[in-house]
Amino acid sequence: MLELFQLPPLAMALAIFLLRVCDMTLDTLRVLFIVRGNRPVVWFLGFFQSTIWVVAITSAAGTPLSVTSATITISRPSGSGMKS
Repeated sequence: MLELFQLPPLAMALAIFLLRVCDMTLDTLRVLFIVRGNRPVVWFLGFFQSTIWVVAITSAAGTPLSVTSATITISRPSGSGMKS
């Protein structure tokens, strides 16, 4: 995903690390909103968290994935303790 930038290996490692920090931050916020029962915000946070995760993993693995379909599949609430 980040191959468009052609970053040196150390910069790529730093970019992936920062993407993972953002991913975990959004995950923490998502859990807080789940506990508070704010379902619309949880879906959007899950969508963006999954998008960041897919970008980081495809950058590390070097394999192209469909970001949109993978993100929607990962971010939808399935058995996460939320009523549907």
